Amino acid sequence: MIELLFLLLPLAFYSGWRASGKSLKKQSPEKRQLSDNFVKGVNFLLDEQPDKALDVFLNRPEIDEYTAETYLLLGNLFRNRGEVDRALSVHQNLIGRASLSREQKTITMLALGKDFLAAGMMDRAESVFTELLQTNPSDVDARKALRNIYEQTQEWEKAIEVTQLSASEDVSHLIANYYCELAEQALQTGHIQQVNELLSKASESAPNSNRIKILQADVQLMQHEHFAASSLYLEVAKIAPQLLAMIYPSMVKAYTEANIIGDLQGQLFQLFETSSDVKVLEFALRLAIEHGPNEVVAERLPEVLTTRQLNVRTISKAVTVYQAQDSDNEPLKLIDSAMGKYLSSQPGFQCLHCGYKMHDFLWRCPACNHWDEVAHV
Repeated sequence: MIELLFLLLPLAFYSGWRASGKSLKKQSPEKRQLSDNFVKGVNFLLDEQPDKALDVFLNRPEIDEYTAETYLLLGNLFRNRGEVDRALSVHQNLIGRASLSREQKTITMLALGKDFLAAGMMDRAESVFTELLQTNPSDVDARKALRNIYEQTQEWEKAIEVTQLSASEDVSHLIANYYCELAEQALQTGHIQQVNELLSKASESAPNSNRIKILQADVQLMQHEHFAASSLYLEVAKIAPQLLAMIYPSMVKAYTEANIIGDLQGQLFQLFETSSDVKVLEFALRLAIEHGPNEVVAERLPEVLTTRQLNVRTISKAVTVYQAQDSDNEPLKLIDSAMGKYLSSQPGFQCLHCGYKMHDFLWRCPACNHWDEVAHV
C-alpha cells in the first residue's frame, strides 16, 4: 500500500494548493471539504481499507486535468497489483467525467480496455479497443491490444484484418504466422488445396519463414511425397537447428517411408560438426539408440564427449547408446535410468525472448506473446 501513498502525494499537494486558493485567503466550505475528504481517503489507505478510500476519492465532485492523471495512474497501479475490480472502479468513474480532455479520455479508455482484458472479459475489452480504433485508426496501443485478444481467442482472420492496418511497424512475421495457424487447421481436416492457398498468402508476407517450409513438408508427407518431404525437413534443420525437436518425429517418418532412414543419423551428425550445436547431436544419438550407431558416430563420439561441452540431454543420450552396447553394466544402467527420470520432469523448450520454459513446443510464447522465439533446450 506504500506505493499507493507515494502515488497520491502529488495529488495531496495539489489538493491542498487548490483548497488554499493559491493564497492566504480564507478557505471556502467547499474547498475545505475537498481537502478534508482527501485526507480522509489517505487515512483509509493507511488503515489498509482501500475500498473505503476509493469511495472517498471517486466521490470527489470535481476532477480536473491534473488530478485525472493521478487517478489514471492509481487505477493502473491497482491493475498491476492484480486488484482488477478496483482498477475498473477508478477508470469507469473517470471515463464518465465531462472535465476530461479528448486525449485523457482516450488514455482512460485504453486503460479500461486493459482492465477488462486482465479480468478475462474479452468481449468487453474487444468492444473498447474497437471503438478506439474507429475513432483513431492509427492508435498503435489499441491495435496491439486487439491483436493480443484475437491471438488468445485464436480468431486468426480477425487478427490478420487488424494487423494489416499497421503502417508504422513490421508485422510481416505476424501475418505469416496467422496464415500458418489457419493452414494447420486446414491440414488437420485434410483440405490440402486450402492449405496451399493459405501458405501462398503467408509466403507473400514472409517468404523465408521456416514455419512455412515445415508445413510444406507436412503436406508432402501427407501426399506420400516422402523424398521431397525428407529434403525439406533437412533444409529446415540446417537453417534452424533449434526447431529440430519439433520436426524430428515427422522427419523420421518421412525418411523411414522413403527407405533412407539409414542416411539421417550421418546427416545429423555432420550437421552437428558443422554447426557445433549440441542439441543436434542429441537427435543423431536418438537414431543411434534406435538403429545402432553408424561407423562415424561410433568412432567420433568418444572424442566429442571428451572435448565438447554438452548439455544434460545429450549426455543422457550418449549414456543410453553405451548402455545399449553393454546391457550387463549395472552401474551404467542405473545412471541411464536416473538421468531419464530427471529429464522427464524438465521442460524441453524455452522462449529465447523472456526465458519462459514449457514442456511442449509452441510458436507463440504464452508468457510474453512473442512469435518464433521458442527453442529446444
